[in-house]
Order: sequence, then C-alpha cells, then structure tokens
Amino acid sequence: MNTFELWVAHELAVFMLESARVAGLIIAAPLAWMHLPLRVRGLLVLLLAFFIHGPAVAADMREESTLMLGLALGAEFAVGVSLGFVARLVLAVAEIAGDSIAPIMGLGAAQMFDPSLGGQATVLTKLLRYFGSLVALSCGLHHLLLAALFQSFRAIPAGSLVNPIALTPSIVMMVSEMIAAGVKLALPIVAILFISQVALAFVARAAPAMQIFSIGFGVTLGVGGLLFVLFASDMLLELELLEGWAENWLSRLIQTLAEQLP
Repeated sequence: MNTFELWVAHELAVFMLESARVAGLIIAAPLAWMHLPLRVRGLLVLLLAFFIHGPAVAADMREESTLMLGLALGAEFAVGVSLGFVARLVLAVAEIAGDSIAPIMGLGAAQMFDPSLGGQATVLTKLLRYFGSLVALSCGLHHLLLAALFQSFRAIPAGSLVNPIALTPSIVMMVSEMIAAGVKLALPIVAILFISQVALAFVARAAPAMQIFSIGFGVTLGVGGLLFVLFASDMLLELELLEGWAENWLSRLIQTLAEQLP
C-alpha cells in the first residue's frame, strides 16, 4: 500500500477504537439517551467519535497486528464502560432507596417490568429512578460525563492496551459507597414507617375486634406519601451532592488507567 492508503487505514482503525470507547460509555450510562432507538444511539456514538477524532491523541498502531487491534478494541470498550458505570452508580442510589422503602410501605408486591434493567422493579423504585435522572440531568451529570470522556482520550490515547482489572478495587469501593448512600437516603423514611407499623400493632392488640389489617395498608401508604413530600428537599440535596462524588471518581479512574501506560 502507498502512503495515502496507510494513512487512511490508520485513521479508520483509530476511529474504530474511539467509537468503541464512546459506545461503552453510552451503553453503561443510563441517562437520557437510554430511551432513544438503537439507530439513534448508534448515530450518537458515531457523532461523538467524529468530534473526538480530531483533537484526540492516538497511539501508534501502524505495525500492530489484527490480534492486537482486537485486544485494543476490547480495552477501549472496557474503559468506556468503566466511565459510564460511575453514572450508573449515581442513579442506583435512588433505586436502592426505593427498593428499601417499597416493602415496608406496602408496595413490595406492586412490581412491573423495567426494560432498562431487563427485569421486575417496584413502582416506587421506578419513580425514584426517574427522580434521580431528573436531578442528574439538572445538575449536569451528562456534561460531566462527556467532559471525562474527552479528558480520557488525552490521558489514555486510543489504542493503548490498558488493564481494566486494575479498576477492580476502585469499583468495589464505589459500589460499597453507593449502597451506603442509598440506605442512608431511605433510612429516615424506613424508620418512621417502622414506628407506624409498631403503632398499628399496638392498636390491633388493644382492640382485637378492629380489623386493623384492612386499614393498615391505607395508613402506611398515606404516611409514606406524606414522608416523601416532607423529605423531598432533603433527598434532592443528597442526590445533588453525588455530582461531586462522580467527578472525583471519574478523575480517579482515568488517573488509575493512565498510570499503567508505559
């Protein structure tokens, strides 16, 4: 091949690697584009890769074999997934809170199919997920995620063979922090609902003739709805604080992968 053909082949290979990293982020991050058709999401991946292709730094792959290119594609996809997984954990906080509150509120059996998870989810979990998505978009989490994507191409050139297994300790720590944050978010409501359940038990003990179970569901549902109204502002503040958490962890993940480069 002449010089022009070698240049075109190199640029196409770099564009494929950049598209793989962008695709990993789009797939893993459950933001507004999750509800778009597959063709539109594919077009979004190509569009972002096109804008990244110019200023992005790429590793020298002119002498790389097809096997090395395949390994690089897998590594690029894993890098994108790891960045998008941070946004996934931010929204998981609201989902964990919803899964913790729903059973004691009496909505544990009210489940519906969730296509984003590929399984069943309670109505309350889905409601809080939409609430968390709205807060994330209003706080600019999608802007933060795209900025981290552009920054990753400067710190980790496209085509670099990184080891995604090195992110395992960081991912385990992130998951544990998000589980703790979700339980902390649901704990006040769960505690008050538990007290209301104990109060209903005392009423049923004091007046056995009263059919307390026939009105217990309405009481817990009404108390739970009132608590959501009262604690909505506090939940909003807690979810807004997760933007700083996401920015910190995105920088740490990129730094961890960049330190492995020769």
